[in-house]
Amino acid sequence: MFTNRMMERDQTSIEIHEISSTTFQSVLEFLYTGAIDISEGNCQDVLAAANMLGISDLVSICSKFLKLQLDAENCLGIYRFADAYSCEKLKADAEKFINKNFPKVSYQEEFLELPQELVSEILLSENLFIKSEQEVFQAAMNWLLFDPAIRRREIYKILTPVRFPLVAESDIKKFLETCPDIGIKVALLKYIEDFKQERSICKEHNLDRIKPHLTQPRRFARKNIYLIGGYFVETGGRWNDIHTLEIVSKYDTFNETWVQMQSLIYPRHHFGICVHKGLIYVAGGEHDSMIYDAVERYNPQSNKWYHMANLNHPRSGLGLVAVTDKLYALGGWIGMELGNTVEEYDPVRNEWRLHAEMPTLRIDMAVVELEGLIYVIGGADRDGGFESEMSLVESFNPVTKEWEELTSMNESRAYPGVASLGGYIYAVGGYSSVLGDLATVEKYCPMKNMWTSLPPMSYSRTAPSVVGVNGLLYIMGGRHSSSMDGIFSSSCIALDSMECYDPKTNTWTLLPRLPTPTSDAGAVFL
Repeated sequence: MFTNRMMERDQTSIEIHEISSTTFQSVLEFLYTGAIDISEGNCQDVLAAANMLGISDLVSICSKFLKLQLDAENCLGIYRFADAYSCEKLKADAEKFINKNFPKVSYQEEFLELPQELVSEILLSENLFIKSEQEVFQAAMNWLLFDPAIRRREIYKILTPVRFPLVAESDIKKFLETCPDIGIKVALLKYIEDFKQERSICKEHNLDRIKPHLTQPRRFARKNIYLIGGYFVETGGRWNDIHTLEIVSKYDTFNETWVQMQSLIYPRHHFGICVHKGLIYVAGGEHDSMIYDAVERYNPQSNKWYHMANLNHPRSGLGLVAVTDKLYALGGWIGMELGNTVEEYDPVRNEWRLHAEMPTLRIDMAVVELEGLIYVIGGADRDGGFESEMSLVESFNPVTKEWEELTSMNESRAYPGVASLGGYIYAVGGYSSVLGDLATVEKYCPMKNMWTSLPPMSYSRTAPSVVGVNGLLYIMGGRHSSSMDGIFSSSCIALDSMECYDPKTNTWTLLPRLPTPTSDAGAVFL
């Protein structure tokens, strides 16, 4: 301004618009001292001034401050502010926060007050962290209903990014039943009818007017099940003829296909498994009668397994769960004895330490985490063999180290498969010395402390692998004893069948077979 041929260079007084005297004073002091006091109250004004005056260091300081302030209530405002002042790094950080917290952000007033163009842009993102497309559909409808008289004319623009083939008809029906605006309801029905007709015409005439991405889950809504390790016995083989597996198979829950991934470092069965921060941990287990203390961690991005710190004690038949920032290994065989200890693992320190003791000795139980509590379910007492199965259920609070005995299952089960889904815990199959391999299923409600029997599986299964994902309960493999010789049957058949339970319809559906029959394997989803 002063060193070029601009009119201001000859003026004695220049008015700088859009910057208050207080803000300019702070900027001027920063230029001379390199120090500035940034707060929530002045950050955006200082950033705008620094951007106008081309002070990149100060823009960076303010951007870093605003990044630390990001939350569900202000992230959209910071995103729009960063866009207006071309702060690309801050804009990218805000966009990442919006995507990662989309369900919560979509209920904020900031979202409901956005212009249609920006809402459509957000809903179009492939990177939304959602459990299902229903959350995107609900966000779109919430925005429309915020001002239906004005916004119903925008319904086609708002619904275009929604991947309707992936939204359950029951969810759409539920919305229509409760929709308070008749205009929105009619417009939605018309949009869905037009969309279905377009798909039908395209399918009939082999046209590609429907964009392929509309029929595929978004990047972070794609869930894969990892089935790891286990063992099988050749037909006619006996217990001491088992083949321990190191294979890892990934199941695409949308396309219903299996692919092989990098194998375990050590073949093992009867181990503990859990997921923590997108990484799979496997601990303990056994192979050829040798009990492991070895722990491995799998990174799905690199498709590699890594050695981690060993357990304090070799364990087989243990439970492994993640709660907040720690992992917990419970019970199992320690040598020839049943272990009564709980070990805690710190992933940051890569270190195990003894954490607590278990009130009940048991083996071949199932362990699952739900809302910060660890549930230990069923199993067998130290006598093994006949009539040793347990219906006992206990919960453990890893913070207070307190145990609580809960309502027992309706049926005693050793080797049950267990998973949490929709706030409930499901106990599946297992073994009973009275009934043999079980096909029965029970659901536990923590609020009511009550177990409810559900329709049985298609197959009886001892030691199945169970995962709850996408609103469905997946059951894989397990074994079936060829005789009533108790838990340690001299002959058993590993299963390659897979089925899932839908709580909404209370029905079971058979799915593609496993790549390899397996029992006592681990299963998780990512």
